[in-house]
Amino acid sequence: MNVAIVDQMGTVVTVIAVDDADEYNPGNGLSAVPDAADEAFAGCTWTEHGGFAPPPRPAPSPEEFAAMKASLKAAVVARANGFTAPVLSKYPEAERAGWDKREAEARAILAAEDKAAAIAETLIIKLAQAAGEDTTVTVARAEAIVAQAEEFAAISAAVEIMRDTALAAVEAVGDASDMPAALVALNNQASSLAVQHGLA
Repeated sequence: MNVAIVDQMGTVVTVIAVDDADEYNPGNGLSAVPDAADEAFAGCTWTEHGGFAPPPRPAPSPEEFAAMKASLKAAVVARANGFTAPVLSKYPEAERAGWDKREAEARAILAAEDKAAAIAETLIIKLAQAAGEDTTVTVARAEAIVAQAEEFAAISAAVEIMRDTALAAVEAVGDASDMPAALVALNNQASSLAVQHGLA
């Protein structure tokens, strides 16, 4: 039977085959642990309750730790972009480029007492004329533009807060062992945000 020769720290020094594992005594403060399942190897660890396990991973170098942080930050940014991308993908880039102006015009129309006159001074009139709309319908279009802008602004703000909070949390991580917890926190926050804004 194979036995693992284990030192006082629980590290397996070597694995050997013996005739009687129960009677074998390696001496010098070492212990002989039966390895009936052939799980042990030199360098792994052994505990009475946990059995054999791979050796603990060495702490990453400062360069490796910085690379781990950079990778996690990139994941944060990608996750944030993943929320807004489906919304933006519904509209051509040329249309998105004019969103700010359309929103400003729509708000001006809704704020004006003479809405017909306000409509006549905007680019929205081109859309209205192309669709053969009257003033009432164009005002409704302006209301829809403002509502859409406010909805997207709310999503963008929430995503920005999530991203900045997550990036700050990653930057604050001082030990590689805390990285998994930071990633879990990011995923939980992202899932909550998705549910909140119907993006799940």
